[in-house]
This record gives sequence, structure tokens and C-alpha cells, in this order.
Amino acid sequence: MRAKWIFTKIFQETRPLDYLLFALILVGAIYVMQDSLRVSGDKITVHAEGGVYEFSLKEDGIHRVKGHLGETVIEIKGGRTHIISSPCKNKTCIRQGFGKTLVCLPNKVIVHVEDSEGYDAIAQ
Repeated sequence: MRAKWIFTKIFQETRPLDYLLFALILVGAIYVMQDSLRVSGDKITVHAEGGVYEFSLKEDGIHRVKGHLGETVIEIKGGRTHIISSPCKNKTCIRQGFGKTLVCLPNKVIVHVEDSEGYDAIAQ
């Protein structure tokens, strides 16, 4: 009963400019979130049992690296990267999709998107 009264009171006292202000704040928040979720960089660094590998994000392709359990297959497509195959049991690394940092813990493989100039998103 009390919740219904509160919502009724709020909607009775809300003015059209309040809705406009709310909409502007919502659009601004979506814009900021969209920009921060964008993965930027021009290379990936892969840390695996066989060593550290670097691949360019500008060239689409499939790369294989040796991990603790076997071979992990990484795909670069359209400037983004994801793991498409791994010998681990639960396949969580594959379900991560495209991202800035991808981790396959059982196979001990870490993929990280980097900018070759060494700047992060905050410094840019």
C-alpha cells in the first residue's frame, strides 16, 4: 500500500522538464559507457607456457599458442580478438567472447589487447 502511495506521489509531482533532464542524463550515461566498453588497441600480447607472443589486430587471422594442457586457438577479426578453441574442460575462455583481456586459467594462457605506444585508455 505504501509503495503505491509513493509512486503516485512521485508521478503527480513530476514535471515535463524532469523527464527531459532524466532523458539527457540517461543518454549521457549510455554514451560514456559505450565509449568505455570499446576495446582499443593495435596488438595483442599472449602469455602462454611457450613464451610471450605478439600479434597485430590490424591483420585478421587465426593463431595457435601452446599452453599447459595443449593448444589454444585465438582468432583476430575486425580489430577484435577471442578464443575459439582450448583444451580446458569448462570452456569458459571461449564463452568470454571478444574482449580486452581473455584468460584460460587451466591452460595458463592470457590474451591482452594493448596499444603499441604503451598508453592505456585513461592516458589517451
